[in-house]
Amino acid sequence: MRDLYKTLKLFEEEYAMDYCEEFDEVKSVLVYCNKHVKPFSKVHFRGGNDLFINELVRRLQQMLIERELVDSEHNEPFPKAHQKLRKILMFLFANTDATYKYNLREDPTFAHVLEQCPLLPKFLLVTLVWELHLDQFFYEALSYTPCWFAFQYFETAADTMKYIDDPYAVLEKVEALMHSLLICVSRSEFRKIDMVDRKIIYNKLYDYSMNLLRQFYTPDSEKFKQFTKLQFFRYSGYALKHLLQMTLFAFDLFEYPEKAKPDVDVDIYEICQEICPKMLVDETARPSDALQEQQLKIIKALLNSLQYNVMLVKIDVFMYWVEVDINPTTTLQLVIGEMIYKVGERMRANHLFGHDVAAQLHLLAIKPKTLEETIESATLGDILRNLDEKSPQHIKKKWFDELFGRTIALGNEECLEAIKENIKLITPENCQQALHFIKQSSKLSQMEDNENEVEGEGENLENMLIDPTDYETLTSLIILGIQNFKAEDILQLLSYQTKEFGKDTCICVQEDYQRRATEFLNKYVTSFDFHQFLVLCFEHPAQMWAKFFECACHNLDHVRNFCMTVQQSRPFSNIYFDQLLENAMHDSEKLEQKYFPELLCEIYFVLYHPTRKTEFLKQFMNKNVNTMLETQSFAHLLPIVKALNLIATRGETQSNKPLSFGEVTAPVLLMAAQIMDKTRWDLITYTDERDEVVRECIKFIQYTSKRFLPIATEKDRKWITKVIKDSYRPITQYYFQKFSQTPDQPAVDFDRFLIRLEIEDKSEAEMFLIINYVRCTMKETEWLARSERLLPHISDVMIILSGVVVETDNPNAINNYRHCLINYANIVLKFVLPPLKNETKRIEKLMLKVLKIIESAPPQLYEEVFVSFTSLLLDIMRCCAHPLKDDESITKSVRKHVGNMKDCQGKEIFLEKFQALVTELLR
Repeated sequence: MRDLYKTLKLFEEEYAMDYCEEFDEVKSVLVYCNKHVKPFSKVHFRGGNDLFINELVRRLQQMLIERELVDSEHNEPFPKAHQKLRKILMFLFANTDATYKYNLREDPTFAHVLEQCPLLPKFLLVTLVWELHLDQFFYEALSYTPCWFAFQYFETAADTMKYIDDPYAVLEKVEALMHSLLICVSRSEFRKIDMVDRKIIYNKLYDYSMNLLRQFYTPDSEKFKQFTKLQFFRYSGYALKHLLQMTLFAFDLFEYPEKAKPDVDVDIYEICQEICPKMLVDETARPSDALQEQQLKIIKALLNSLQYNVMLVKIDVFMYWVEVDINPTTTLQLVIGEMIYKVGERMRANHLFGHDVAAQLHLLAIKPKTLEETIESATLGDILRNLDEKSPQHIKKKWFDELFGRTIALGNEECLEAIKENIKLITPENCQQALHFIKQSSKLSQMEDNENEVEGEGENLENMLIDPTDYETLTSLIILGIQNFKAEDILQLLSYQTKEFGKDTCICVQEDYQRRATEFLNKYVTSFDFHQFLVLCFEHPAQMWAKFFECACHNLDHVRNFCMTVQQSRPFSNIYFDQLLENAMHDSEKLEQKYFPELLCEIYFVLYHPTRKTEFLKQFMNKNVNTMLETQSFAHLLPIVKALNLIATRGETQSNKPLSFGEVTAPVLLMAAQIMDKTRWDLITYTDERDEVVRECIKFIQYTSKRFLPIATEKDRKWITKVIKDSYRPITQYYFQKFSQTPDQPAVDFDRFLIRLEIEDKSEAEMFLIINYVRCTMKETEWLARSERLLPHISDVMIILSGVVVETDNPNAINNYRHCLINYANIVLKFVLPPLKNETKRIEKLMLKVLKIIESAPPQLYEEVFVSFTSLLLDIMRCCAHPLKDDESITKSVRKHVGNMKDCQGKEIFLEKFQALVTELLR
């Protein structure tokens, strides 16, 4: 069962050599030619088999053309077909008569293509490679397949050189084969293989390298019969050029083993991984001594060959090479001379490359221009060409930087395309150059449009109107490039951009910016992406910060995100943050947002506490509080006082928690006192917002004073006491009385603090209540109700207040009266009713008193009060003794009194509920 499971798992997996239709077509051609043209088993060498080979090539070529894998004119592979051609070549490898150390049938990813058609002789496979222009994939296979698989094909490939008529093609193939052989050796330790077998393969590969290098000692004279003297001079130059390139490549592989890594997907060549698994090679470790010894043997062979060829160079030959152009700007002599110089330098730098050829090399060496010199004199075409070439990143980067140094390049479509293709090379400095180009181009355009407005270097560019669409391609490349930058690099660029174009810049904004910004703020809530925020910020910083601030006002998760982002991006963020915060204090919509107090609290602790708390509390909070008090914007004060409460109570569960306001606690307490005193209302100035502001102030003052008093200095206590007594009303002073008392002195009761004299009669009590009751919060009215000298008069005061409100005819007074009624109901339930439990007569009296209060309510409030007091009346009624008797006077008197009251829906509702309750109480 386990084996079946493993088999099914194999079917689920995909492999590089999975079946493709081209396999069948290749097989069809091979079967046909083997059967009807000539059996492969009778073809042992190239000579005399040209007709057969031509027919086989023709049929395979036709198949590749029909399959659109190669172009029909030159038979060159199409780029999109490379992977398919790799599979076809590996299929041909799988169907040769070669023998291997390991059984390929044990590899499930490769076994299915083995021996599917008549087996090709190895020389025939190599011949097909040359004729079908599959050289590139052949070299890849020899480089990246295991060395025990690839090594035997080098011998065959070297032998086929004699059948290639073009001597220059031979040089190119020899160099490519040597490259593959060197890579094969360098990768020989990537797979687990027996040491003896590896040694045998090393020796074989060395022999094959010598076979290839014979082309540089004794080339086939038949191929040069028609050559003139100058043509031979030219050929000898190219031979030396290829030899020098091979030598430098061998040096590179020895000194930089990582160069043996492929730059293409080589999964298709990773055969037999189960039979000879990959070795866990430490990339930083030096190759083994055995491997380096083998590499040095081949390097010595190359240097021997180089010495032989250098010694053949006469002065007339060397001088002739100056007439041979490699490209419009480079001659054969220059290329050879510079490479000889590089070989000599590498040999001097590494003693392991020591060889007596060094003595001859300096005679032909030409010191190349430094890269900087070459780049400086290069044309735009040269720069683009070098960017297209495969070269080390550090070299390509220098060419890339030069492109940004050429002003004209950043306005050229071809150059911008080259930047896009190499966008990973872009740096913050490049982006700054691009931004500078946009600035200067825009400035120049503006000058051309209106020469009379030219003000010189000092012109204020913040007023310059730049259309982002004019530089859409360039700015999109900047945005693409900064995706790979570190956050600190983007911040540096943001600062540069705002300095150059002003804080409202949007020169880099892309078409879909609004959508992406909104999606980002919706997506990254619980796990914020700071880097991506900066990328979006780069497009339109002012708008992105504004959007973020807006989100923080109504989303609790973004409160923390916003503050941390401001902190991380300072000093750049200060350009926007200070203004956003200041503007918010004058924006009703933001102040009314649910989490604005939490935002202020977080801003205080993350961005100001502890070193800048004085600046926040005095210069920001206090300044805006004064403005709001002057304009009587009491609703705007509410989030500020709520924020003070959040700041004060932050971390209150911690033991030994320090004061949140530290040394500025006293000024903050006085600020809260100022808010409370100025917000305190009278009969005609009451609003619900004022009431809530005062309640929040009381909460803050009580909590903070309790924690501050034990540690307050004598100076602080005296200062607070003096300011409070000199500037504020008694009702405010009440909350600060402990600052002028000793710790063991009891606090004065609320009512006695407001009026220290004894109340002689009912009228004095009522007058005191009329003045103060309408100014109190619910908690404060409770304190008044605790006074035995005031509680009996509160019900009567409610009736008197109703008349005053009617006479005043002020909407705020009406609202205040509602507030007073709510407070009165609270007093009845908490202080008046509990002592009356089961005392029906006294309850009856209270019921009638409440009904009189309802009856006396201003006409516009009458029904509303009746409805809201219904529950109070029923609660009072429930306190009667149980069971209630039928003839109890309370039910009669209540019904009678209600019957005489003005009709309204509230009255009907009460009577229904009252009757139901009476019925319940009679049981």
